[in-house]
Amino acid sequence: MVALVLAFNPGDHRSPLPLSGVVVDAHIDPGMRISPRGDVGIPPYTRTIMFLCFNLNLNLNLRRLRRTFPILRLKKSILGVFILHIIYHCVGGAHSSPTAAAIHLNMLPMDHIPSKYDLLNIPFYDTLEKIDRGKIILRGTDEFGNKVYTLSRQFEPKIILSVITDMWSILGNKPNDLLLVDTLPCVNTLMKIGGFSSRRLKWVKFGRPIVAKGTIDTYPNLVNVVKKTKEMLQ
Repeated sequence: MVALVLAFNPGDHRSPLPLSGVVVDAHIDPGMRISPRGDVGIPPYTRTIMFLCFNLNLNLNLRRLRRTFPILRLKKSILGVFILHIIYHCVGGAHSSPTAAAIHLNMLPMDHIPSKYDLLNIPFYDTLEKIDRGKIILRGTDEFGNKVYTLSRQFEPKIILSVITDMWSILGNKPNDLLLVDTLPCVNTLMKIGGFSSRRLKWVKFGRPIVAKGTIDTYPNLVNVVKKTKEMLQ
């Protein structure tokens, strides 16, 4: 038995859904690998389920606080403010979904194609490590106060997305407050070759220019995805 403690920095772009100070007991198989950072060698979809369970524990604690302190029961909807959660997802979570998130957050333009320098200057483009697969990572807040995330769902979309939507409902949230956006249809051959070389094989100098060229080529498609997403939010 080992206690796993999460204490994420809300200002960190690598932080998953805001979870802080949550302690959960987990049974660890002696045969499982534990990295120096404390992560267990488990599949991405299992890691996603763990994060959602942590959030469930936190949500239950908040409900107890609201019962104790009635003032906490005030909803933001009273003020006419609705905060939505948008998760852009793809297989690797390192290129198409981060680019879409950057466009959504106005870090990249929507009216023209950026240069390769502007694209590579995005702090979370082509940087996702193996240990972060399966994590819902907060990338920022848009101009309307909505939270924007990215997710590397690998090759298990039905499992991952079903777990997210079901747990969202279990937490008592409204289905319309969560939006899952698939950016995989925008991925082209150059992005697959370059992304595999840079992220899987760690041939960054070889793969990064290739995946960046592929991202520039499909950039209008990613802009269209973001435009449709923002139209849905309105």
